[in-house]
Amino acid sequence: MKKSIILLLILGSQILISCNQKPDVDKILKDQETKERIFKSIAENHEYMTEFMETMHNNEHAMQMMMNNNMMMNNMMGNKNMMHQMMNDSTKMHNMLQMMHQKGIISNTCFQSCMENMSTKKTSDNKE
Repeated sequence: MKKSIILLLILGSQILISCNQKPDVDKILKDQETKERIFKSIAENHEYMTEFMETMHNNEHAMQMMMNNNMMMNNMMGNKNMMHQMMNDSTKMHNMLQMMHQKGIISNTCFQSCMENMSTKKTSDNKE
């Protein structure tokens, strides 16, 4: 009787331990259907996508891949109307530069230089 109780306790503890195992991420992502469902879930959920973009922003390899992806860069920079509007609207340009500075995309020196150039251009535009 004692042996069967001990055996049941050991068996029960093994079952509980196995339930707490974390899934092997690489194994999960090898299944194409599961991987597509995960990617779709992230892309369609604002909170997940925000976290994913922050993770990418903090990963040097991910940033290099995005910079080297011509299609992505063309999509981001291809909207010339938006760029022209920003170039002609000092408030929008200032806000964009400030955001880039706060996110660490541009250095303090670059930010200051841009601000000086914008004020110089604004002054020269007003003289004309």
